[in-house]
Amino acid sequence: MKVTKVAFDKLEEEIYRSLPTKYATSFWASNFPIYNKSCNRQALYNLMNIPRAKGMDMKGRSIVEMGKAAEYLIVHRWAKAGYTIGGSVPLHYGGDIKQLALEDFNTWLSGNLDAVLDLRPRFNSVLPVDIKSKNDESIRKMRVGALSYNPKHYAQIQAYIYLCNLYHEEMGWAAMGLEPANSASLFYVSRENPSFAFEYHLKANWPLINFAIERLKEWKQHFISDTLPPRDKSWQWSKDSCQYCEMKKFACKPDNKNDIQKLSDSNGVAFAESLLEYSFSEIKEKVLSRWA
Repeated sequence: MKVTKVAFDKLEEEIYRSLPTKYATSFWASNFPIYNKSCNRQALYNLMNIPRAKGMDMKGRSIVEMGKAAEYLIVHRWAKAGYTIGGSVPLHYGGDIKQLALEDFNTWLSGNLDAVLDLRPRFNSVLPVDIKSKNDESIRKMRVGALSYNPKHYAQIQAYIYLCNLYHEEMGWAAMGLEPANSASLFYVSRENPSFAFEYHLKANWPLINFAIERLKEWKQHFISDTLPPRDKSWQWSKDSCQYCEMKKFACKPDNKNDIQKLSDSNGVAFAESLLEYSFSEIKEKVLSRWA
């Protein structure tokens, strides 16, 4: 029905216009930079809260909401069965999903974990889990080895392993007799049928984790000193991190062309100011005050 799309578009416009009141003030675990082509500029533009050109469409929002529903369906039952530890998971059906939020002050990294489980005797260590929804065909391909996990999802669970290790004592997991997290689970479920799933149990990759931590420290310093790092000249605009980057057209490409060297002078700032009530100085103050 036409009215459905109108209703979707109206609410998405409201969400989009409310962006300036919901500042991002950290680097996200979903962009944990374990790869050489993890983009420093993209991470800094995100921290600057440069907005997308427009709000999410109906298809994109539906995928997000269906993914949340599948996650809740599973995590709620894990909690009821007593497997979840350290999080604030609602034990009554219909309650808000409250993920376990962990952050690292040294790197400005934050992550909201879907679940952290105690699965003894199968595992003697803390087990962070990230739930991702896919279509039936993707799950089918994973089950026969024709499709593997998303590399970004692999990076994200490495971030969760790192954060769980940081908080092992504080969360009381050591006192429970659990060893620090040394692996994590990527749990892919079908949006059409959440009982149709496939799990990847993946070990901690500490060389990659440590590499990412050092990169985050560099990016943090770029933000503090108001410097835009140069773009790697070997990268192609149509491949890897650049291919689908929303910041490419109105921030990174013009910044590269104009040899912009300060975040505050970025073309992305002017773009944001043309769309929303945006203040880079206000955003920077909020980020710095969070980590003061």
